[in-house]
Amino acid sequence: MTTTRPAAGVPEPSQVRERVDAARRGLAEAMLEQDAKAVESAVARMHEALGEWVAVPETAPRFAGSPNPDIAVTPERLQRLWDAGWAAAEKAYSGDGRWGLPLTDLRGSGKGGPADRPEVRHTLLRRTAYVIIGGITAIRHGFGDQAAIRKRVKEGLGYLLSVQKPGGLFPFPDVRGRHPHFTPPLESLYHQHPEAFQDGWVIDDFGDGGLQFDNGVCAVTMLTAFEHFKTAAYRESAERACRWAVGRPVVPNWNYNAFSVWALARHIEVTGEEELRVPAIQKAVLGILPGQLPAGRWLDRHNCRTVYHAINLRGLAVLYRVLPNEPSLRRWVRSAIERAEAVLLDELYTVGASDADHSLTALCEVEKALGPSARRLGAMRVTVNAMIARLVDGRATELDDVSLLAVGQAVEAFAKRQ
Repeated sequence: MTTTRPAAGVPEPSQVRERVDAARRGLAEAMLEQDAKAVESAVARMHEALGEWVAVPETAPRFAGSPNPDIAVTPERLQRLWDAGWAAAEKAYSGDGRWGLPLTDLRGSGKGGPADRPEVRHTLLRRTAYVIIGGITAIRHGFGDQAAIRKRVKEGLGYLLSVQKPGGLFPFPDVRGRHPHFTPPLESLYHQHPEAFQDGWVIDDFGDGGLQFDNGVCAVTMLTAFEHFKTAAYRESAERACRWAVGRPVVPNWNYNAFSVWALARHIEVTGEEELRVPAIQKAVLGILPGQLPAGRWLDRHNCRTVYHAINLRGLAVLYRVLPNEPSLRRWVRSAIERAEAVLLDELYTVGASDADHSLTALCEVEKALGPSARRLGAMRVTVNAMIARLVDGRATELDDVSLLAVGQAVEAFAKRQ
């Protein structure tokens, strides 16, 4: 007899949620103790608590559809994609090196926005970082107006340097009342820890781990900038951000740890300095690898979603490139990469793309780690063609996250193949 698997996006029963929350608290304690065996046991309890809800996405996925891995990404189509992506980035430019200041103001709407807050002067730093990474990729491959792109990249880098905290953190903006997705968790954090908010920024997540997201992205951005421009300030900035990440605890949300692993591994790769290798490996061994199921997905309802699955895969792929010559560790990480990639490729070939920024980046990083693959190339075509359909052709698709990061990755993936 077969049983019906719960549908994606359907909330689990309250008793299941309570068991999962208890298991997650146990996992957090094991991670703080840095006890690999205890983490393994806690993950087993999490698996048991989830039951039939293991790897059932918390939100129903949306796919661009009509996957065809054989449609070529020609030079002309790639150029049109870059032009459309750059035009969208220019439209979102807010001045002074910032992109995407929030347009939604929820103050007075009854949604919890504090009416006496000063005007928001900052937004998610990832928005600026993605433009910088994409812009540098275009410069390397000769796409677009080189002078204009270089000007914007330098403005963005200057802005990021100006907001980095003395301790190395690239902080998260206080967008309460202006950003509908982030307002509820920020209000909750403010209620519990008002001291986490300082001069319009969130400077401490009190063990939640969320600050690792933008900090990791910005550290990688600075490393990308140093790699291209050879400016010492960018390297120094990246090193401070990475050292901040080293001091953060591993947390049960696997993808938060993956952002720090990505940054630490890229630092090793770009600078050749090996000091950060041990903490990078430890964060992966305790904070990414244990949550993966044998079939390749991560077990919890959040990290099994494609976007977070891809973030975890990307972190492991970059880490693999800087691992020491320890056969057992390399086999473990490589197996995790291969299983995670297989799941992503199957999805892209079957139902199409649902995420561009992180999925395409992950596939590009896997190619650098494991070498070329015809099946992976077809999946890249599926993703890039979905991006072209949305940005160039103006077709309404269900594709999420098409920033200049993804457009730059498309250039990176296909310009070299022309």
